[in-house]
Amino acid sequence: MIVLGDQFPIGGGLLRRQALIQAMEKWSFPKEEIRYDWHDVDAPWRQEGYKEARVIRKWTDYWSLGLRHPMSFRTPEVVLEQVRATLGSPNGLSYLIGPKTDTTLRAEDKNEKVLNGVKEMVKEDVLWMSEAAKITGKNIKERERKEREMMEIVKKSRTLTELFRLAGEICVGFRELKSTLEIYQSEPIKKIFLPNDYFWLISGNDFQRQKLNRQTTNNSLIIIPKGIALFLDFAIRGFTTGFTGCGYLDETRELRDRYLSEIKMKFLKITFDWTFPENPIDILLAEFRERKRKRGKETAEIAEEDVRAIKDFWRTRPTELGYFFLGGELNPKIEEIIL
Repeated sequence: MIVLGDQFPIGGGLLRRQALIQAMEKWSFPKEEIRYDWHDVDAPWRQEGYKEARVIRKWTDYWSLGLRHPMSFRTPEVVLEQVRATLGSPNGLSYLIGPKTDTTLRAEDKNEKVLNGVKEMVKEDVLWMSEAAKITGKNIKERERKEREMMEIVKKSRTLTELFRLAGEICVGFRELKSTLEIYQSEPIKKIFLPNDYFWLISGNDFQRQKLNRQTTNNSLIIIPKGIALFLDFAIRGFTTGFTGCGYLDETRELRDRYLSEIKMKFLKITFDWTFPENPIDILLAEFRERKRKRGKETAEIAEEDVRAIKDFWRTRPTELGYFFLGGELNPKIEEIIL
């Protein structure tokens, strides 16, 4: 079984699943069951000490509930602020921050404040993708229909799960979202294979996390591997893990080498080269210059290397909403990694 998953499934993760299915259908890629999970055992926000969860718009190296906004003119390396402001481009990333917490995504599934924060991010992205589609010449009626459909999904969704499922269905035709927690509910860990610090205990009642204690006898508590141990547990279960990027893969390998050197870990790295007949960034920049010209304002010279950096950044980071509105070719590449 190939296991895929993310904390925010419509941030690009469902495109990985689509790429694998197409590879199995068109490229004679070995056919295997694919499971896509919402990583609902993780914390729902980046823990930065704020009193309550709220949306923030800036780049960071880690987020949980967060969404990149394709074709934004504010990336980690380059900011074209005048272009961004003129076109109404959002910051390239929106995500939730909040207090230090033992809660999980599953526990916050019906939390209205968290849900509203996610809806705020999705609405911002829908409006920007619709505007980008308009500027790049997409069919007016089709663009307006897509915007209406997505806004209706945002409006009627009552849980995070419902929002992700409905958005996944309309963008890529997939709504069978499963759950990381369900793996460990249906097939619990029977033997602790690493020191306690590499596991959480999650309550089957309220889905809060606590540290693993070998003295725990409460049957409602579910043992879950922490991030760097999760892929190792998947390997023990015989799963192949698929991802686009994984910042702690080297740590997972070191953990395996230290405690379970006999275990082989198999991964599929799925990357994209999102291309168009004419790059949307060029069209958006032309629109920016035209708007400035109509106002009789001069535009500062924009360095070609900055434009190239923005194009390169977004061509490897498609999202479901970006693909839904802008189209293009994803050109996925699948690399097998065995460690």
